[in-house]
Amino acid sequence: MSHSQEIWFKMSRLCRLDVKWTGFDQGNTPLASYEHSNPYYEILMVTEGPIYLQTESEQLELVSGDCFLLTPWERHTAWKLTHEHAGFFWVQFFATPGPSLCRPDELPGMESINWPDRSRQELRTGQDEEVEHLLLPRHFQPVRRYELLNLFEKLHGEMEHPQGYFRYRSSLLLGQILHLIAEDLLNKEQLRTVVPAAFLAYRQLVNLLNESYNRELDRDFFERELNRKYEYLCHIFKKYSGLSIFTYIHQLRIQRAQYLLLNSELEVKQIAESVGFADPYYFSRLFKRFSLCSPTDFRKQNGQFGK
Repeated sequence: MSHSQEIWFKMSRLCRLDVKWTGFDQGNTPLASYEHSNPYYEILMVTEGPIYLQTESEQLELVSGDCFLLTPWERHTAWKLTHEHAGFFWVQFFATPGPSLCRPDELPGMESINWPDRSRQELRTGQDEEVEHLLLPRHFQPVRRYELLNLFEKLHGEMEHPQGYFRYRSSLLLGQILHLIAEDLLNKEQLRTVVPAAFLAYRQLVNLLNESYNRELDRDFFERELNRKYEYLCHIFKKYSGLSIFTYIHQLRIQRAQYLLLNSELEVKQIAESVGFADPYYFSRLFKRFSLCSPTDFRKQNGQFGK
């Protein structure tokens, strides 16, 4: 019998999960009866072992609490008979984008997370430049096994007795299962990272800007609201976003102005005032810088109210 190699998968936090089938097998039927394969990912959790699992490349002895992840079309069966009380839950699911295979020596250390790269996701005007991944082990013995077994049992119950939005609830339960396994792996491998205090302050600042961009903003406002020196706030915002505070404020104002141009009959002057610009001519100059056309042309080219 070979031992399972330490293999991890990376799964995007934006992955769409769809549970296809679930089951609970006990004794030697049907795992030992014939060879299995299916077009979905499949995750097993052993309720009572041993389970003698044969995959295309491994012979495994899974014990109580073990979890194992099979990839699409991976052939599997039993390589040895077990006792009548041995059993396991299984869940077949579709995932897009699917988890990608990686080994621990191919992963950068979690302690080396580049927070400036990830922090741009906090901006309302930005795109997700880097998407976090859940780390999922192929073969794992979770610490919170009873909590995990409860989730598997609930998920199997949803699929066995379908009613209402059972597929939606099933996907949520599967997400909880994968999240719990990923959390346990972080703790076991001591990959947990503490978010820097400066990053937390940055997120507070971003939230304040998102909610206050159309107000009159100055040094005193920021220091009063966040109880920090303005120079420090400027420094951390530039560090994590790559922008100055007022560049981001202008982006937020123009973003809102674009929406109003396309979805209201307000005049350009009224829109300028509503997003925080007292001077409509300055607003028009900034709008052209960010949108590459004037507010009037933007409305004519894109909005129903300009036609």
